[in-house]
Amino acid sequence: MAKLRHITFTGIDGRTDLGALWDIQQQYPIAEFGVLVAKNWRDNGNRYFNPSYLQSLDRGLNLSAHFCGSIARAAVRGDMEPWREWTRGCTYTPRFSRCQLNVATSQDNPDGFYYRDDICDYFDEVILQQQSIHDCWLWIGSEYNDHVTVLIDASGGQGIDTPIEVLPIVHKVGYAGGINPDNVGDKLRYLLNNPDIGDFWIDMESGVRTNDWFDLEKVKRVLEICQPIIDEKNMNVSSRRLVDCGLSVRSLNALHANGIETIGDLTGLSRSDVLRFRTCGHKTLVELDDFLEGLGLSFKQWASNGNER
Repeated sequence: MAKLRHITFTGIDGRTDLGALWDIQQQYPIAEFGVLVAKNWRDNGNRYFNPSYLQSLDRGLNLSAHFCGSIARAAVRGDMEPWREWTRGCTYTPRFSRCQLNVATSQDNPDGFYYRDDICDYFDEVILQQQSIHDCWLWIGSEYNDHVTVLIDASGGQGIDTPIEVLPIVHKVGYAGGINPDNVGDKLRYLLNNPDIGDFWIDMESGVRTNDWFDLEKVKRVLEICQPIIDEKNMNVSSRRLVDCGLSVRSLNALHANGIETIGDLTGLSRSDVLRFRTCGHKTLVELDDFLEGLGLSFKQWASNGNER
C-alpha cells in the first residue's frame, strides 16, 4: 500500500526565513527541507547553501543534504572528505537524516553504491538520484535496503514537468520532476492510489521558487493542497474492514470477539490492549504487527489503562 513518508522542499537559500521553516514543520511534520551542497556554491546560483549559515538551522528541523558536483561524485565512491571540507569551520553542523547524491547524469559513476562506515556516520539514509526506471543502473547495482533508496527524476534535476514513472517495488522510492503547486495534487493522488508502490516521497525544487529564490508561500501552498489528500487516504484506510484484509481466521475471530472490526479500531489499540484479549496470544500479535507495518501504520504507544505498551 502506498504510504507518503516525506514532502521534500529542496534549495533553502540565503533569503529563507529559517525560523519560518520551523513553524511550517510544526504544522506539517511531513515536510522536509533540502540543502543543496556544492563545492563552488558561490558561483552556482541562489539555491546553493552558504555553509556558514549551517549553525543557524534549527536542531529540530527535518533536513536532507543534497550533494552536487564533485562532492556527490566523491561520496558515491565512498570519499566523504569533500563533505567534511564543506562543513569545516562551522561551530555547529545540524543533523541531516538523509543525504541525496545527485549523480544521475555523471559518467563517472561506479557499478554500485555501498552504505559504508564513513557515510553512515553522517546519514541514516542515502538517496541515489536516477533519471528513470529504465536508467537507474547505479541503484540496481547497489546493496539497496532501508539505508539506500532511489529518487526517480526524469527531468534530470531540471524541474521540467514530466510524467511519473512508477518503480513497482516494496522499497521506498522518491519521485521528482517539475512538481509544483499547480500539479502536486494530481501527482500525489496518482501515487497514493497506485497499487504497485509502497513507501514513497515527493521532492520539488524549481517548483517552489520565485525568481530563483526559495518561496515559502509556494511551500505552504503545496502543503495546504497535500494535507487534505493525505487525510482522505488515511480515512479510507481506517474504515476498511479487517475481514477484507487477508488476516488469519484466528486473528479475525479474536478481534471480532472484542468488537474490533476496522483498521481504525485496530490502530486505536496498544500491543498491551491486544494481549489482554482472552483469545489473543503472541502469534496473533506478531501477525497484526506485520499487517500494520505493511500499511505504514502501528499500534498506539499507550494502553487504555495509561501504561506504556
